Amino acid sequence: MILKKVRGYSSLGNRFSKYFLVGLLAFVVDTTVFVITRNIFLLGLAKSNVIGMLVGLLVSFTLNHSWVFSKTFTPSRSILRFIVFITNNIMVLYASTWLIVTLEELTSHFGYTSIREVLCKMAVMSLVVVWNFTVYSKIIFREPKLKIGEHASIPT
Repeated sequence: MILKKVRGYSSLGNRFSKYFLVGLLAFVVDTTVFVITRNIFLLGLAKSNVIGMLVGLLVSFTLNHSWVFSKTFTPSRSILRFIVFITNNIMVLYASTWLIVTLEELTSHFGYTSIREVLCKMAVMSLVVVWNFTVYSKIIFREPKLKIGEHASIPT
């Protein structure tokens, strides 16, 4: 009984470690796209933020699907849940970034992405890491509930 619990925690810790690595990569991709669209393509803060987030979430979903949460699940349901998840995250990210930028008056940086904008983005993104892990593990990639007598199938 205790051994099963320890293995369960070990499995969760391993999964979170993988999730953290995927999230770190997605964050680097997100922030790189953000800085490029903001400075090279001269898009506004909101558009750059949304584009960076979408690209980062695509990387995150792909790697989380194939490596972190590679269990049996219904792909169409996971994709639908992911779309709802993205929509929610974009709204929260947009509102949070707007609020931080407005409060800090970051509009006087001569058209270049300021370090404070990137730091604000990092602060907002760090707040949603635990939230996103919970959503991924409990909603997007949740395992189907088994009926009495059923056994989980191993994906091939």
